[in-house]
Amino acid sequence: CIRGGTGSGERRAGLRSKHPHLAARFCMVLDSTEDDGAVRLLLQEGLLPQGLEVLHMPSFGVTAEDDEMLAVKQMSRMQHCMETGRPVLLRNATGILTPFYNLFNQNYRVTQTEAGEQLLYIIVAHGARTHFCRVHPDFFVVLHMRLSEYAQQPAPLKSRFSQVQVSTEEVSALRLEQSVPRARCRDRVRAAFDRCHGFVEHAVRRVGAGCLVGLQPRHTVESLCLTHLDRFVGALEGGSGPDPRVSPLCGLGDGLELSPGLRGAIQAVVVHLLQIARPEHVLRLAESLGAERLYRRAYF
Repeated sequence: CIRGGTGSGERRAGLRSKHPHLAARFCMVLDSTEDDGAVRLLLQEGLLPQGLEVLHMPSFGVTAEDDEMLAVKQMSRMQHCMETGRPVLLRNATGILTPFYNLFNQNYRVTQTEAGEQLLYIIVAHGARTHFCRVHPDFFVVLHMRLSEYAQQPAPLKSRFSQVQVSTEEVSALRLEQSVPRARCRDRVRAAFDRCHGFVEHAVRRVGAGCLVGLQPRHTVESLCLTHLDRFVGALEGGSGPDPRVSPLCGLGDGLELSPGLRGAIQAVVVHLLQIARPEHVLRLAESLGAERLYRRAYF
């Protein structure tokens, strides 16, 4: 579904048909992670179209006037992408879909050039002002939506998009199977992944979940493990070990039977995870992990 945005598969067949204006161009990604990790997974797996324009509406921190101005700006950016054929990813942006009612309902005005090329136009409404806007044949929309919010959406909106649900666990299992063909080696990488999960559970118990912004323990850690998967796989061939300055982060010396390379990969995930720590909790968290000096130097 999403790969169709690159002009392949079902979408390419639709563009070649007698009615190319009806080719699939709208996809809804249902995110079960609750930390918006699906977007990162799709990007790092190369499933989203190239040259993607991301349109995001913040859900806090703006006045009503600023919110309206930002909405107009994002609508203008989407209109520009629609005219030039640049694919769009919408995050937290269902509020700007109304002006493009005719687009999602495929209410096109279809004309042809003298050479027989089909031209598509829709009417776009900005408040009381309406105007015609061209729709490029390659234009494609990916709408990101949290699974918990899906049931609240109106049925007409759901029916306009083909839908795909992204599961961190399924992506993780597939990537491991593709990257590590041998089951025994996969078990070693999986054990290292589980060690990362165990570390986070330990840190949350000691410091509190509130010190890590937006943490969803299972999904967030799993997606970070996938981000560093190449390092985990490289560790099976004797990759570099952990930095001794922050070795307490990996619980070195606790009898865990993991190679230095796998411990180094675990450390990369842990350090990445600490980047979402709230500033006021950084030193407290680092102190509880035995790395206060390192983080004091890094931050101050």
